[in-house]
This record gives sequence, structure tokens and C-alpha cells, in this order.
Amino acid sequence: MAWSDKLARFGNFLRQVWHLSAPYFRSSDERWKARGLLAAIVALNLGAVYMLVQINEWNRVFFDALQNKNQDVFWTQLGRFTYLAMIFIVIAVYRFYLTQLLQVRWRAWMTRDLMHRWLSGHAFYRMELARYAGAPEPTTTEAGLPHPGQRVPDNPDQRLQEDVNLFTSQTIGLSMGFLNAVVTLVSFVGVLWALSGSFSFNFNGSTTTTIPGFMVWMAVLYCTVGSVLTHYIGRP
Repeated sequence: MAWSDKLARFGNFLRQVWHLSAPYFRSSDERWKARGLLAAIVALNLGAVYMLVQINEWNRVFFDALQNKNQDVFWTQLGRFTYLAMIFIVIAVYRFYLTQLLQVRWRAWMTRDLMHRWLSGHAFYRMELARYAGAPEPTTTEAGLPHPGQRVPDNPDQRLQEDVNLFTSQTIGLSMGFLNAVVTLVSFVGVLWALSGSFSFNFNGSTTTTIPGFMVWMAVLYCTVGSVLTHYIGRP
């Protein structure tokens, strides 16, 4: 499959996700609570990344103090770690709690909405009539199984309930995970860039080439090679 086709399918997938997600945040009776919870979760994710950067900075100062046998800085940094850890724990706990709360509220609303649409207009009754009265008999494979897409789904109400659970949990988990990964990447690339400095080498014995932020580019190269190898080795 060509990359253009893959991008087109991915774009279509994102449009479907938006089509299913938007009503709860735009037109439902809980939209303001949903928006507030979503904004709080995003803010807590950003706060968690900020605290990770602060803890990373604390590690540098603390272990420098151990190396230099600086007792005053050592005890000061122990005290600093106490409140850094407490703030990070509070952020992590409330992020988890509010994420679960949003997921439960969204799942409950979406289940009610879809079940109402399923039950209104006797859609379930008309599907049963179509199955037995108007629908052609499904053809089968050599193994005696119906061809894909030719059987009316059994227990659609239970399927709605379970699929809504999967949709809400994975949508929130993947979207917040993506946000957290991007913000973490940007934050720590800046830290690594400041620490790595430049790397200079001679090319052909005369020309001096300088690469700024050398360790950043090496980290990107390492991740790229590892991801490509993992993809092609693991795909079969």
C-alpha cells in the first residue's frame, strides 16, 4: 500500500474519531463539565512534565554535591526533593483520578445516547424483520462460515456497551499519552541540547566541521535506527 493511501486511511480514521467524540464536548448537556475535566487533565499532564524537568535538574545538583562532598548542598537538596516528590505525587494522583472520571462520564453519556438511537424508531425490530423477511440468505465459504459482512451482528446492544468502553478509554489514553510524549520530547530535547554542546571534527584533513547539539542528533539517530529495525524485524 502506498504512503498516500496510508495517509488517506489515517485521515479518514481521525475524522471518524472526531465524529464520534465531538458531540459529547460540543452539544451534550455535560459539555461544560467535560471541557473543564479535559482542560484540567491537559494542565496536569503539562504540570507532570514540568515536575519531571525539575526532578532532572535536582538530580544534577544532588549528585554534584555528592561528588564534591558538599554537605550543605546535600542536605538542602534532600529537603528540596521532599516537596518536589510531594507535588509530583499529588499531580499524578489527581491526573489519574480526573482521567478516570472523564472516561466514566463520557462512557455513560455515550452509552445512553447510542442506546437511545438504537431503541428509537424500533430500529432493532426492523433489523430483525430485515434479517428474516427481506434479507437474502448469506453465502458461505467452503468451511461453511458466512462471508465477512453478510451476517447481522448478534446482541448489538451488548456490542454498543463494550465498544463504547473501548472507544472512550483508548481515545483518552492515546490522546493524553501523545500529548505527554510530545511535551516531554520538547522539554528534554532542550535540556539535552544545553548539556551536549558542539562536536567538531576534521573532514579530508583540512575542513573542520562542527555539529551543534551533537548528543541530540545522536539520540534521534539511535531512536530512528531502533524503531526501523523493530518495525521490520517484528512485522512478520
